[in-house]
Amino acid sequence: MVAPSDEELQAQRSDFGLRLSNSMAKYGPLCVGIDPHRKLLTDWGYNVDAEGAELFSMRMLQAANGRAAAVKFQTPMFERYGAKGFEALERVLYAARQMGVITIVDCLRGGLSTTISAIADAYFKPGAPLLADAITLLPYYGARSLNGLITEALENGRGVFIASLTSNPEGMSLQTAIRQSGDYRGRTVAFGIASNAQQHNADIDGMGSVGLIIGATIGQWMKDSGVNPSEF
Repeated sequence: MVAPSDEELQAQRSDFGLRLSNSMAKYGPLCVGIDPHRKLLTDWGYNVDAEGAELFSMRMLQAANGRAAAVKFQTPMFERYGAKGFEALERVLYAARQMGVITIVDCLRGGLSTTISAIADAYFKPGAPLLADAITLLPYYGARSLNGLITEALENGRGVFIASLTSNPEGMSLQTAIRQSGDYRGRTVAFGIASNAQQHNADIDGMGSVGLIIGATIGQWMKDSGVNPSEF
């Protein structure tokens, strides 16, 4: 068996970024959030249960198909229904794959190495029950704690989005805190997270497969954090 060349590995690792970039070029930058909130289910005439969440999501998926670059699912909206909720999410993700719609699962995962392995099994590997194009991650076990999971994602042609500057007011004090040690000493926590993420996109032309979550309403926080998106 011949090991893949560096060029072949790089091509594999840019799969999600290329797919998303191509989809955005075709449909624009819109990502449709599919969040079956209790009120939405009621307003749309669906039962507030796993079946209602699935029907709502299928309807949203059909509307987004051919109109949006990607769709994003909030896992807690399905988790609250237990096993039936997970089954509903599995079916919706399968339907999206059949349509060729790019999927992002907003699950905000992270953890220790043993946990990371299980996350990869759930979302990235062939035959994964919740196979998605990308998922969201929380870096607060340490930004580098995610490196193994990011590698799993890239090796399977998937992507990740890492929470860096979120729009909730409670996040500012942590995300703009100044690091007291390590590689990014004297810079903000958010800057360290963004810089670590950037390393995974090194030497890739165009859009990489590792992205950041930056709230659209953060305003002054962006300046305070030292994160300049144009540099990443």
